[in-house]
Amino acid sequence: MSSYDYKLAAALAVADIENYVNPEDPKIMSEMTEKNTPEKLCLWKEKMMGMGEEALQVVHIILNAPQELLDLIPDSKESISPNSLEEYLKNIGWKRCKVLKAYKEIKKMLQEE
Repeated sequence: MSSYDYKLAAALAVADIENYVNPEDPKIMSEMTEKNTPEKLCLWKEKMMGMGEEALQVVHIILNAPQELLDLIPDSKESISPNSLEEYLKNIGWKRCKVLKAYKEIKKMLQEE
C-alpha cells in the first residue's frame, strides 16, 4: 500500500466521527491494511469522485492539512479531530450546515461497502 493510499484510507476513517482512529497508532497500519485491499481503495477513489465539492474539499484538507488547521490541534492530541476540522472550516467561512452536509456525505460514502 502506498503512503498516499494509506493517508487516504486513514483520512476517510478519521473523517467519520463515529469511526475515529488515530493514524499515528502503530497498530492502525496493520488494521488498515487488512481492511483495505487495493480493490477496496480503488472503489473508494471511485466513490470519492461521485461526492460533492464540499465533501471532496474536506478530504483534501485532511490529506493536506494546512498549518492553520494543525495549530488548532491541542498539544495532548496527535491527529486532527472532527472538532478541530470543524473549527478550521468555520474560520475559513464555512457555515455549520455546510460542514455537517460534507460530514454526512463522507459518512454515507464510508458506510457504502
